[in-house]
Amino acid sequence: MLGTVAVVAPFIGLFGTVVGIMTTFRDVARQGQAGIEVVSAGVAEALVATAAGLFVAIAAVVLFN
Repeated sequence: MLGTVAVVAPFIGLFGTVVGIMTTFRDVARQGQAGIEVVSAGVAEALVATAAGLFVAIAAVVLFN
């Protein structure tokens, strides 16, 4: 079970990253501009998802080993 979590968690984080970047592109297209205010929210969401996935994966690998 821990091995599976360790392998799958980074992909879940990557999926969150892709969704966050897609949100950013959608917001930029909707606003018609790419200012820091528009881009920062989606990028922050993507980075949080990536960090969470890596945190879970690293913890699972440590526990597994």
